[in-house]
Amino acid sequence: ETLSRLGGGGPLVGFVPASRRDTRRWPAASYAELGRRLRDSFGVRVLVFWGPGELELARSVSDGVGAGAHLAPQTRDLKELSALIGRCRLLATNCNGPKHIAVARGVPTVTIHGSSDPRAWNPPDAAQHPVARLEELHCIGCRLNRCPYGLECMKNLPAERVFHHAA
Repeated sequence: ETLSRLGGGGPLVGFVPASRRDTRRWPAASYAELGRRLRDSFGVRVLVFWGPGELELARSVSDGVGAGAHLAPQTRDLKELSALIGRCRLLATNCNGPKHIAVARGVPTVTIHGSSDPRAWNPPDAAQHPVARLEELHCIGCRLNRCPYGLECMKNLPAERVFHHAA
């Protein structure tokens, strides 16, 4: 699917639901709920990014959002990925590489953090790049790649809290 098929409508918001670490991956159903909230509240269109081996996850998010959600076209290189991210008004993402491309492009981000420490991975401009996470968890920011607590930092983070940072 190309961007020309996205049609008119509201602003374009990008989602990057993948991460190589489970401890840094917010569930697809949560991204879908966030997308529905953003669409219903602000009329946005959602562009779900994906890379090699991530198409099924991206489809799950896009299908879960429903109307107004689209899969990003497959990109051949970082230059194409950067150009697509640059067309977004906002990027909602886990802690991953595309988030850093968005920051470099000047695209506002909302980054979902669990095991990763936002002080190490997020720019200091909280207005342009807020962080959403469950600060109240005793283990938040543990930096572990395997979770002994069932990934509660990711699974229990409500879409409403992320929406608050994106709105």
